[in-house]
Amino acid sequence: MRKLLTIFLTPLVFAGCSESNSSSPPGRSDLHGDIAPGDSNGGDDSSNEADGADTQAQPDALEDSIGSDLETQDLQTAETDAQVNDSTDASAPIVEAGSYLTHIPSSAGGAAGISVRVTYPATADARYDGYAPVVLEVQGGHSPGSVSLQAPASILVDDGFVVVEFALPGGGIGVDASGGDYDYRGPNCQQAVADVARYAAGNLADNDGHRLPELVPNALTSNVGMTARSNGGNLAINTLARHAEARAAVKWLAMWESPIGDQYVTVDLGSNDALNSVYTPGTCTTTGCPWPSLADLIEFDPEGTTELTNPVNNQPRVLDGSFFVDSNESGEQDPGEFQFGGIAGDLGPGLGWYPSADLSLVIQSESERLFDGDRPDWLPTHQQIAAFWNDRDGSKQIEALSNAAPDLLVLYIATLTDHVQGQPDHPHVLTTMDAFLDASHPWVRLNPDQ
Repeated sequence: MRKLLTIFLTPLVFAGCSESNSSSPPGRSDLHGDIAPGDSNGGDDSSNEADGADTQAQPDALEDSIGSDLETQDLQTAETDAQVNDSTDASAPIVEAGSYLTHIPSSAGGAAGISVRVTYPATADARYDGYAPVVLEVQGGHSPGSVSLQAPASILVDDGFVVVEFALPGGGIGVDASGGDYDYRGPNCQQAVADVARYAAGNLADNDGHRLPELVPNALTSNVGMTARSNGGNLAINTLARHAEARAAVKWLAMWESPIGDQYVTVDLGSNDALNSVYTPGTCTTTGCPWPSLADLIEFDPEGTTELTNPVNNQPRVLDGSFFVDSNESGEQDPGEFQFGGIAGDLGPGLGWYPSADLSLVIQSESERLFDGDRPDWLPTHQQIAAFWNDRDGSKQIEALSNAAPDLLVLYIATLTDHVQGQPDHPHVLTTMDAFLDASHPWVRLNPDQ
């Protein structure tokens, strides 16, 4: 893996990409030029990809940065200006600020469809001469999420954007719920996101027969972007890579501290308060993070417990047994020794504990030593685990996405102290950037600055 010699991460507002940077070909020198220096702490350290706690309260760095990044010459291009001019022969329609809730049809949403809330600014506050670009917010965590019961406060709306939020299949409550079955951000969820993208671009009518521009006449549906917080980045990348209709609608993708890769989603390398000692900083590549000593140090404690949260109803389940790194080779899990997390997924019937595919391979190779008898009934087979991540690991789709959507503008926002990932070399950031650069993606930026 090509390496950045120096990385500066900033926690607050990034003012945008300079015109000189936008015309540079992708490469390490270009990436260095786009890293904004900063040294203060940011993010929500209490959040965790593995327990889905990052779906609601998030720092405002992503929304702040999008608002400023889109003000630069890189994104406010002559093409965008032409699209605005072509959309009307007169001034923008007069629209008062507002918000509405609707449902859109989707094969992933059953009879009810997918629940969507749209919040928009007044014409006077819209970003481009009375017109408002559209932002589709892809939520983080692992739950199906829900829409706001009333118009949410939004920095992006304040900055002149139309904001589209939604509940994934099976998410939400009562009349505001989405139909369909939640599949833990697999194909059903990706189909739902693709259909919401179509609606955001004005290419799909809601269940009442209305398209978004009919309800928000000054929506600039030729400029639709996605913001993806944390684990939402994997869902966004998978959706765009696999659905041509979503790629046709979405012009830019901005990710905030997204753990792109199964080892990051499951926090295999450790969080801010509990690092995995078998990981050597600087060794991750775009295909994974090696841990050559793990096969000798991994242990399974049948008397231990592993906490698993059902993301659909947020109900906890305590599993009998735990996998840990036996750092002192005592044969027992001692205080301070790293315990692996994993995430919940369907094992039919009931929930299964899904580790990363890399950890699953180690468990499989050491099964005879680890288990006195059968594997735990909550542990899927390696084949099931590999198939699970093939559907959900965004890192596997970056090259395909770049090839299919070379004009997609990609921004990655990161802070010095990540909201979950704890390793000092920030491998989840570097490997994501490397993957896009290895694919020769024309426009990708880390913490863009002026």
